[in-house]
Amino acid sequence: MLSTNEIKKLVAEKAVDLVQEGMVLGIGSGSTVAYFIEAIARKFREGLVCTAVPTSSQTKLLAAKEGIKLTELNDVSFIDLTIDGADEADHQLQLIKGGGGYLLQEKMVAASSRELVIIADNKIPAFPWRIPTSC
Repeated sequence: MLSTNEIKKLVAEKAVDLVQEGMVLGIGSGSTVAYFIEAIARKFREGLVCTAVPTSSQTKLLAAKEGIKLTELNDVSFIDLTIDGADEADHQLQLIKGGGGYLLQEKMVAASSRELVIIADNKIPAFPWRIPTSC
């Protein structure tokens, strides 16, 4: 049986497969997203070109350290894809996000996204989810 961290790493690596050349990418916050940043950084080192909008100062620092090209939400017209995590969810896709420190920024980035993908560990049923947005 896989550990929680092994599952987080697997879903993060699977989410990287959704990122395409030239995308504007929203990057959420949290422990599962940290695994996503590590995985997407490998793609950047292999030559992937895209720009990311971080949702927190922690995400921004980690992404910058990994060499990911960053921009601000106000500097883009839309975001192609946002990858974010959640602490809990039910079968109706109602999410409980973390402590709320960056919840507003996460919501603004998600609302500006054409697609939102939630990555999470095995405590949440039926992961990862692809959630179309109205943008």
